[in-house]
Amino acid sequence: WLLPAAAAAYQLLVVVAALRLHEPLVQACKRWTLRPRIAAPRPRGKRAVVGVVGGGPAGLVTVKECLAQGLDVLCFEQAPGVGGVYRFDDHRAGGVWENTRLTTSAWVTAFSDFPPPPGLIRHMHAAEYVQYLEDYARRFGLMPYIHCNHRVVSARRRDGDGKWVVDVQATTASASRAARQYEFDFFVVCSGANSPRQASAEDEQANVRAAAEELSQHDSPATDESEEAWLLRKQVLLRHCDSTSDACIRERVRGAAAFQGELLHSKSYKSAALFKGKRVLVVGMGESGADIAAEACEYATDVGLSCRNGKLIIPRMNPINNLPNDFDTNRIRYSVPFMARWGFMYYKRLLCMWVGHLDTRSLLRAHISTCFGMQALFGTVTKTDDLVDPILANQLTLYPELEAFDARAAVFKDGRRQEFDIVVFADGYKPTRKFLQLPPAVTPVAPEGMYLRVFHPNMENTLAFVGFARPQIGSIPTICELQARLLALVFTDQVQLPDDVRMRQRIERARTQSRARFGAGSYASNLVEWFPYMDSLAAAVGCRPNGWQLLRRPLLLAKVLSGVGTSMQYRLSGVGADAAVAARIMQLQGTHQLREVVF
Repeated sequence: WLLPAAAAAYQLLVVVAALRLHEPLVQACKRWTLRPRIAAPRPRGKRAVVGVVGGGPAGLVTVKECLAQGLDVLCFEQAPGVGGVYRFDDHRAGGVWENTRLTTSAWVTAFSDFPPPPGLIRHMHAAEYVQYLEDYARRFGLMPYIHCNHRVVSARRRDGDGKWVVDVQATTASASRAARQYEFDFFVVCSGANSPRQASAEDEQANVRAAAEELSQHDSPATDESEEAWLLRKQVLLRHCDSTSDACIRERVRGAAAFQGELLHSKSYKSAALFKGKRVLVVGMGESGADIAAEACEYATDVGLSCRNGKLIIPRMNPINNLPNDFDTNRIRYSVPFMARWGFMYYKRLLCMWVGHLDTRSLLRAHISTCFGMQALFGTVTKTDDLVDPILANQLTLYPELEAFDARAAVFKDGRRQEFDIVVFADGYKPTRKFLQLPPAVTPVAPEGMYLRVFHPNMENTLAFVGFARPQIGSIPTICELQARLLALVFTDQVQLPDDVRMRQRIERARTQSRARFGAGSYASNLVEWFPYMDSLAAAVGCRPNGWQLLRRPLLLAKVLSGVGTSMQYRLSGVGADAAVAARIMQLQGTHQLREVVF
């Protein structure tokens, strides 16, 4: 009797959490409220001007939402066209490689007011997504407001009138090297967390010289190979240089400076042909690392994949129904409190193992999720399992954390030593925004230190960041859209943010919850739970789905609860509602069966 009772209680929790039926009670008790304070726009003698850096998904949707609220906008993108990191460029560090596929399907990635092409439900290739973004820009008339081939050199807030002064330099070969200056009332950073700093060779050499000068001031020359000397060199280089630069790569792991093979960061990877006839090690089992390792198996003679912790591996396509796996990313599954969800997922996996329902591929994914001693559900998720078949075919070998190098080989934490010709570090980026010059009294903060991970708490709501919150499950562009909708309302005084005291209290509360969920490491500072975070943004905007209203439309309610989680749900009611959205939601394929959540 205990198991059916627990299942029934869990199903009740699912419905209450997914519909947020408890919200009126919570508000009545005055324990928590995220309702926006809507105010009439303040009269302005002159329209406010917003500066945006970055022409990827975050930048485009920010330009669109600011224009929709009557703001003037200028966006600067250093590439020849829009698309950001998704725009393939063989001669530029960072961004996608030639075979990149998105890890979220078309409908989960698309903006709420611009659906993907008819019939497209699979994961788009990078070129297809860039085409989607170009169509989006044309549809809403964004291109006149976007200056491509322009790089932001510096951005600072002027004392007195509080205007943002931004120096911009053209990047074309024929353009003048002189920077042009612009003034803005608000400044939005949309350059993303996965973009390496584009520095010239001269700038990098100057950074290395500055690091060498700082090292020379220490009592010890720090040139020997002791661990203390290596840590000192690494810390100094990271202060002066981009974490993905050649200088930092050579100090990423102890002994790397003496390694005779080739060391590179995944930002330099553009094609697997680079690995032909080589022995290759990929460090990092994120989505980029997993895809690079799988592609390397087609060309390299030996491929290894090093991972510090276990990883939750999810295939792009569901082998049972041949639909994208993220069609199961819905409110029924992900609105429930994490510990309850984790407990039932753990119970379900144990049952499947006991009765023998896990095939070879599933067993391997289960092993990867727990290997090297970490509960993978508490970290990031790798939404691709292209590496599973090469592992089963003995073409790809898993290794624990990379600990050191000697002249010819990599040494791992379990004591294994293996020779490699090329080592690719696919362990992410350390976001660098050196163009952003904050006042001396203002400390730069990680995303978890911002209000709703958008507004810097010390800049009077004139500085915002879009695209720096990463969902463990879900898509970044849909988060960008809600962030952009919120900041456009804030910039036009239609939504009033809390005062400083309450803002800092909420930031600290969100930080505590985030660290309890994902840990306190730097990698976790931008991680969020997709639906809860989107709902918090939507509540501030005034567009969160109304559970009590949906109870009057049972078919639509079923789709919102168990269908594909898309940003269209935030156009059903409230600010920015669109009557056509309900029909689109009803037409989407795939409905999650409640029994799959529990059994």
